[in-house]
Amino acid sequence: EDKGFYSYQKDQFLSDISHVMKRYRVFDVTMRIRFSRGIYATEYFGKFPSNSQNLEFQLPGLHCEKTFGVELSINSYLQPIPKKSNPFIYFQTGLLYTTLKGERRLRVHTLGLPFTNDIPTIYRFTNLEALISYFLKKTYVISLTQPLGMVRDYLLTTCIDILSSYRIQCKREMSIDELACPENLELLPLYLLSIIKHTILKFGCCVPADERITALWRASSCPLSLTIPFIHPRCFRVDNLDTDSQQLIDSNGKVKLPPQTQLCKQSLTNSTALLFENGYTIILWISSSISRSFLEQVLGVTSFDEKENFSVCPEDKQKPNSLNGKFYAIYHEICRQRQRKEFSIDIVKQKNLQQEYRALDLLVLDQVHQTKSYPAFFDHLKKAILERGEEDI
Repeated sequence: EDKGFYSYQKDQFLSDISHVMKRYRVFDVTMRIRFSRGIYATEYFGKFPSNSQNLEFQLPGLHCEKTFGVELSINSYLQPIPKKSNPFIYFQTGLLYTTLKGERRLRVHTLGLPFTNDIPTIYRFTNLEALISYFLKKTYVISLTQPLGMVRDYLLTTCIDILSSYRIQCKREMSIDELACPENLELLPLYLLSIIKHTILKFGCCVPADERITALWRASSCPLSLTIPFIHPRCFRVDNLDTDSQQLIDSNGKVKLPPQTQLCKQSLTNSTALLFENGYTIILWISSSISRSFLEQVLGVTSFDEKENFSVCPEDKQKPNSLNGKFYAIYHEICRQRQRKEFSIDIVKQKNLQQEYRALDLLVLDQVHQTKSYPAFFDHLKKAILERGEEDI
């Protein structure tokens, strides 16, 4: 019988194989990208060859979760197309592919976006999710040729550049004690710090080579919908589901996930069970003082020390309102949101040095592996931006 972490790896491997084999895919793919005159591509991100002159991609296969990125620049000859008194620029992608039935098809997407020279407007309409996806893929590309320390410095400098430019261009009157940041980019410092603390860029040799390579591989093609949870996992408290007054099922019969818990050590309190989810894996952290009812209904044991390695009990579909039923309701809702049939659950016991690091490394708000805590990182940003502003003056 397999035991421990290797048993978890086996379950995760089988789950991933099932997901990969069942997702929709096409073959013999050719993709072409076009832009309005005055826009040109300076770099592309993705694990496939490209003709840089006309941005034509050739792929033997393409599945529904594949993503790629293109870095664009604007020259002085940009000529937006007038539309209802507002200038627009256009992007078009054409995809020629063969379906599983052997049919040759062409799919074309065209996107028109308003063009403006107003800096505050540009900041106000910046898409944070797309921006983080770009930085994640840029991190992957740079890390292939540069030391990881330089990649971390690049992310820090970029964050300072973005926020200092916003302060200079839009918020000069703000107090020096405040960090000027548009409302839609308030979480930009947190997410960039999450990339710095991720397995991709983690300090030292404490990260096994296979884990770092896996993280880099996922970063290179991570779907937009999984970008944020991949670097900043969701965390739910699941030990109090039988006593929590909040209903998991709303009036429409849909599962409502519990409130998210902050990723810090203060959340790892006694008698607590936390469920971490990043779109690829699920980790269940178990406190050494967890309640007996949770141990019995979810883990199938009567005491914390009964086994060295726990596994989750089978679902009891006859008791949907029990702790077991509510736990699986949350699990199935996560699977539905991530469009996965199932996830394997990696169970981590408190004070088990061989296991617990996998949960502790997810606590991006704390100081981990020579990196600053989020409050210290935030203060560092304010100081650096203030110094940048004084230099510009």
